[in-house]
Order: sequence, then structure tokens, then C-alpha cells
Amino acid sequence: MARAAYHKALTDVQNNVLKMSGLVSTAIRTSIEALKDRDIPTSKKEMKADAKINKMRFKIEEQCLLLIATQQPMAM
Repeated sequence: MARAAYHKALTDVQNNVLKMSGLVSTAIRTSIEALKDRDIPTSKKEMKADAKINKMRFKIEEQCLLLIATQQPMAM
């Protein structure tokens, strides 16, 4: 993998982590409010939205593993 491709892949991982952190931050805020208000419909909605965060997590992990696998030094 060329250095330019490596840097692009690394930037993609960083951007995905930032997107996911935004979703997590929103989910935490919404969940706290739903808990305080005892808002069951919102709680259920947030539980479903959590699946999107989990998918992003697994995508990021896959991207990281691919980067590690393709960028590790080869044994001589």
C-alpha cells in the first residue's frame, strides 16, 4: 500500500471515529433525558439507534485491522 493510500485510509478511520463519537454523544444525552422523563418510546428508539453505532464500531475495527495487516513490517 502506497504511503498516500495509507494516509487516506488512516484519515478515513479518524473521520469514522469522529462520526461515531458524535452519535454516541447524542445517544448518551438523549438516553439521559429519556431516563429522567421516564420516556419509554424514546428509550426504545435509542436502543434501536444503538445498532447503527455498533455497526460503525465493527466497520472501524475492520478498517484498523486491515491497516495493521497491510502496514506491518515484513519479516526477512
